[in-house]
Amino acid sequence: RAKSLLSLGACDAIQAVLAPYKNVSGPQAADISWLLKAATEREANVPALVDRLLATSASDSTRLPAEAPYFGPMALRHLEGRKGRGLVASRRIPKGTVLLVERTVFPLAPPETPEHPVPLLEALARQLSQGGPRADMMRDLLGSMHPLSDDEEKTSRERRRAAISSATAKHALPQQALEAYEGAAIASIAAAHGLPKHTLEAYDLKISLNQMEMKHRVKGELVDAGAFKSYTRGLFPLASLLNHSCDANTQFFPLAGGLAMGVRAIQDIEEGEECTDTYIGLSTVGAHRRSKLEKTHGFWCACRRCSAPSGSILHRLECQGQALVCPLAAEGSETHLLLPGDPYAGPILPGYWPADPSCRTRHLTREQAEVRLGEVRKRFEELHTRLAQGDALGGCDAAEAA
Repeated sequence: RAKSLLSLGACDAIQAVLAPYKNVSGPQAADISWLLKAATEREANVPALVDRLLATSASDSTRLPAEAPYFGPMALRHLEGRKGRGLVASRRIPKGTVLLVERTVFPLAPPETPEHPVPLLEALARQLSQGGPRADMMRDLLGSMHPLSDDEEKTSRERRRAAISSATAKHALPQQALEAYEGAAIASIAAAHGLPKHTLEAYDLKISLNQMEMKHRVKGELVDAGAFKSYTRGLFPLASLLNHSCDANTQFFPLAGGLAMGVRAIQDIEEGEECTDTYIGLSTVGAHRRSKLEKTHGFWCACRRCSAPSGSILHRLECQGQALVCPLAAEGSETHLLLPGDPYAGPILPGYWPADPSCRTRHLTREQAEVRLGEVRKRFEELHTRLAQGDALGGCDAAEAA
């Protein structure tokens, strides 16, 4: 068992498995001693491994070094409530600790284009059509990924239809057209590689629910980091076990040009505490963020940030996340902040803005404050339009800067 764990780089688990046998004598003593030493050395070399992979491009590396992958001090556990399973800390984890180094198990896929709307499925189909041990491994892996039952598949398809409906409404497109477009693309891939269409449709659902975009992000937000923008999509089975939190304590980052990924602790994590990632950008707040998660991932978030009671520090920070700053007020006090109402109260978008926009500093009349607030809101909406249509309005760089 310890030898199998070493192939995953699960050093903490190796120590736990072999702990009762550290003082054993006989022919297995040398093997046990070697495995314990290998686990200790593997863990000590993780920082150097990450540095090396950060400096490696996808074209320079077709396989990870022998000391990768790595699975840190985490354990898979059944969690109470609707989360199902997840990863928890098996010991206290200091901020900055690397928790995971994992290679994508599928071929790298380029970003989506009109000609290739499902690039990861296309890359998978190409590999499956070639047969061999790698194709068998991919089939086994897909069989172990969510959704695992007919009920889960039905729920996942309904969730995906809701996500498509939201996307088509946003861009004023007919939902049936997008569904037919994707269906035709899957049928074309199936025919090109001699695979059953219904099989690829099932695989496409699994991929859409488990794939990860290899772009450099902080707290879910895309970072302008040069080459990091060009990374692609992949499936990372171990990393996909991390559940979502809007106050996540880990952050993933691309390695080896997107061939691999790392996960690092961005907060101290106590023993027994769940290790979490964020599935969406966290610049949205309150009810708007929870609604977005429900549409795209099928759950109403109840993390400690979303369920923070009114008046608590997290709830107050949520309000301040959408505060407007009055340039006429004195610095260093909260009187210069125009805070929204309860960020978790509906209606969603109007809830961002105070019901009473009166100026607390008395520099503006109520009417002047309403005019100023309207100007800010108009500018805010203009910038969001630029961001959504970045390619048409000066390029993505300009939109992200806005």
